[in-house]
Parts: sequence; C-alpha cells; structure tokens
Amino acid sequence: MKSVILKKTDIKHVRFVPWCVCIGLVYTLSACDKDHEKGYLVDSIKASETESFEENVGQLIWKAEGGKDTLYVASNSALTVSFETNEINSWVEVDKIEAIPGTNKSRVILNVEPMEKSYKKRVGVLNLNNGEAFSGVFIRLNQGYNTRIEENFSWLKYGTGSPLDLTKATAMTQWTAAQKQVGWISSNTASALGMNGYMLLGTADKGGNLSSSIFPGLEKDSLLLLTFDAVAYVSKTGLKDDNKLTVKLVGAEFEDGQTSKVLTLNYYDYQSALLLNSMWEGGRFEFRVKKPSLNPTASTIQLQFMTGDQQEKAANRLFIDNINLYITEQFTPVKK
Repeated sequence: MKSVILKKTDIKHVRFVPWCVCIGLVYTLSACDKDHEKGYLVDSIKASETESFEENVGQLIWKAEGGKDTLYVASNSALTVSFETNEINSWVEVDKIEAIPGTNKSRVILNVEPMEKSYKKRVGVLNLNNGEAFSGVFIRLNQGYNTRIEENFSWLKYGTGSPLDLTKATAMTQWTAAQKQVGWISSNTASALGMNGYMLLGTADKGGNLSSSIFPGLEKDSLLLLTFDAVAYVSKTGLKDDNKLTVKLVGAEFEDGQTSKVLTLNYYDYQSALLLNSMWEGGRFEFRVKKPSLNPTASTIQLQFMTGDQQEKAANRLFIDNINLYITEQFTPVKK
C-alpha cells in the first residue's frame, strides 16, 4: 500500500494543555472500550454525517474498499483537522475542507485508502479543533473487519524462505511441541511441511493436505470473508508441478452454496531476482462464506486445503500462506 501524506492546516497548541496530553488522549481513545467508541464531542464543535445535523457522530465505520466520505462540522471559529493512527502508513487523508456559505458549517472531505493485503480492522482518530480553549473533538475511525482466523505462519522458521530450496522443508511430524499446539493438522503429516513463514503441501511422490482447528463461537456470524495466498511449485530448472488446490468448508458454505472448490493456481516466476518478495503475486484468493442453508445456526467452522482435484496426487506441490477469515456481517436480534 502506498504511503499517504495527510493534508492538514497548522495545528494550534492550546495554552496550559501540552501536546503530549492530546496525543495521549488520541491513543487512549483508539484502545477504549465500548462505552467510549462513539468518540468525544464538545459544545463548540459539532460533527454529523448529514448536513442537517440530525445526529452528532462520534464514530465512522468503513468497509475495506475505502473511498471518499463527507463529514459535516459546525464550528464557532476556524477549523483545523488532523488524523492519528498506530498504523505504519496513514490511511485517511483530509482531502479538503469546504465552508458552506452563510453558515458556520463546513464539509470535511475524507479520502480513505482501500485495504489490500489484509482486511484486519484498523483504527484511528480524527482530531477537530478551533480557536477556542479545550475545543478538541475526537472522532473514532474504523476500517476493515474483526477476524475469526488469522494465520501467517510466522512461527515456522525452516529453510531460507525460497520456494526453490526444499532441502530444509520440515514435515509436521518433526515440528516442535509448541508448533503442533498452534492447531493446524493433517491426515498425512509427512507431506504437510513447514517452510520459512509459510506451508508446503505435498512432496514429489505424494500430495498433501492441511486443516485448521475447529473454531467455535460463530453463532452470530452471518457472513464471512475467507482470504489466502496460494501458488504452485516450480523447480529451479523451470519444471512445473500440477497446479490444483481443493478448498473445503466444514460448518459453512461458499456464497454459491457449495462446500468445496477446486482452484487453478498461478506459478511464481522462478527466474526472478526478487523471488522472495514477488512469490505470492497473483496468488491471492478471496471468497465470501455463509452459514449452511440447512443449518443457519451453525456455530463452528473448519478450513481444509488439499492438493489435487479431490485426491492426493503426486507432483502437485503447492505453497499456502496468509489464511484469514473475517467477520463481515453479524446477526443482530430485533428488539421487541
């Protein structure tokens, strides 16, 4: 994701209030509990999602796609706006502030960066100030989704990290006790192998499979998003294995009502000098997942990955990484 430079006016320090206090308040808000999720508003500044100011807003929630959004702000004096986040890159840009003629209101146009490699929820705080003492207004910003499964296999440290070198790939049978306790299992532990930060399924002679633990607590999850990276094996001389991967869901189904899919994987560029960085290019898969039609109250889910087309085939090696399951919609009971 490219770095975003926040456009903002000069921030005025309020006498008797050190800037470190404001920063502390910003990050306190970003980690606050549900009682404080609506942010913090004061009388001299009002913020709303509508120009009519039908309701003050203390929190904005965006989906992963990002885009532009408009916040309406009423202020008794000149307005300054800034954005704070714990993320490495600033993902919200204050595009412009437009005064609404004849009123004390302004449109604050926000540009929200789309999420790319990960859809895990990120938070930030929009800080609105004017010339009045203690006028800080803090609006909590959220983008992305809560996660049910988040796995990047960073705890695997076998080999050099290159898919061309399988000499130190380590079968699940030889993992440490701590690695086995993470919860990933296989019906053929000899052909589910740990690499350096990702998994290899299959050997030259036999296919492989990998399954997650059975995850509970999905009673209220009505829609989820499954994402992962997978690419097929190519040797250092350019010899390609088959490139099929079967993905199965236990306790859920894909958007089309099926419980399994056979995917055709891309191959990495084995001649690339930047292979360690480019290995997963073109290998991202995303699927919407829902409760089974015949069991809409299902509360558990298990993910299964298998080399080949419904069977464990030889010379069908593949690599898999960054397996995530996000909650995109939850069932909310209607209060009577």
